[in-house]
Amino acid sequence: MIEAFTGGDRIFFVSSIINGPHRVEQHKNVIDACKAAGVKHITYTSFFGANREGYHQYVLEDHRPTEAYLKASGIEYNIMRNNLYMENYLTVSVILAMLSNNVWGTNAKEGKATYIAKDDSAACAAALLLGKGERNKDYDLTSLTPISQRDICNMIAEKSGIDFKFVPMDDDEFRSYLEALHIPTTTDGDKSQSPVPFCTMDMVTNEGGIASGQMGVVSHDVEKLIGRKPLEVQDLLDTYSYVWKEKLTNIRQLH
Repeated sequence: MIEAFTGGDRIFFVSSIINGPHRVEQHKNVIDACKAAGVKHITYTSFFGANREGYHQYVLEDHRPTEAYLKASGIEYNIMRNNLYMENYLTVSVILAMLSNNVWGTNAKEGKATYIAKDDSAACAAALLLGKGERNKDYDLTSLTPISQRDICNMIAEKSGIDFKFVPMDDDEFRSYLEALHIPTTTDGDKSQSPVPFCTMDMVTNEGGIASGQMGVVSHDVEKLIGRKPLEVQDLLDTYSYVWKEKLTNIRQLH
């Protein structure tokens, strides 16, 4: 990485897909390599709530030490705290439902979230990479309209003509729902039969955060960075309609 980064003044790096100490070590390695290569600025994708009290989502145990390490590195930085990705609920949730007799299960219950579209996150990253952010400032990336998964499920059911059934679950029920689809407890587990590269610890705690109202906060940082309002769920329904039309069974089939 030192060789790859040498000559680059500003680096944007995306947090890796694994969870746990290995992930934190990977992130530290990137920051160390940036420092050794003389990089002047780092933009990093963290997770919403990393700087907030009472947020205990599984992934935050990776992002919080990474943020602290970055801030202590002496390198100028911007941190993007993405809310949950909107696309996951238009692809992953639909795939899991189709694999479960059209049951849309979640422990998010009636909670609402201001999901962020990946294209908006990427546009904000590009803006920060180009220097449009304030020095050493963190940005919360959200959409502007809190929406429940029941609403998303109903929108997709109406558009697709498929009788998706929204089923609120408690934590244990949702964990069992995911385990029945061969999703491992952690990302170190066996993912060979899993339709997604995630783990139950991640998914259960993320959805629990929605249920408790933590993920429904509205931030205007996206518009500040890219000069337009962020995308909302209804803007992407047609984009991902192929998921139910082609009856995908694995996230690796996305195109």
